[in-house]
Amino acid sequence: MYDPNFSAPPPPPPEVRKYSPLGIISFVLSILALGLVCLFFIYAYILGSDASTVSTGASVIGWVFICGVSLFTLAGLGLGIAAVVQPAQNKVFGILGLVFNALILIGFCLFMLFAVFVAASMPGYY
Repeated sequence: MYDPNFSAPPPPPPEVRKYSPLGIISFVLSILALGLVCLFFIYAYILGSDASTVSTGASVIGWVFICGVSLFTLAGLGLGIAAVVQPAQNKVFGILGLVFNALILIGFCLFMLFAVFVAASMPGYY
């Protein structure tokens, strides 16, 4: 009955939890939104240093940056929430994407609010 040459089957390898694709996309969107914020500040600095470039096209480009940052961060927040609530997946990128997107959105909104108050306090603003 007992065979000394018989060995028990090896234990199954530990289950490797995959990273959530939604979390990875959320994290990538936060990096892209941060890049757009940096480009927005560079553009605003260049525009502010040369008053002769103020035109309708400059205003449109500014709105494209604002809408792009808002779109990326809101999409990243939604995907980050979806990644965090997914069962049986590694949630690291979901949490990172959620936190970074929330911080970028809050910071950008506070900056825009500050810019509106500064512009409203300038002489000649109606």
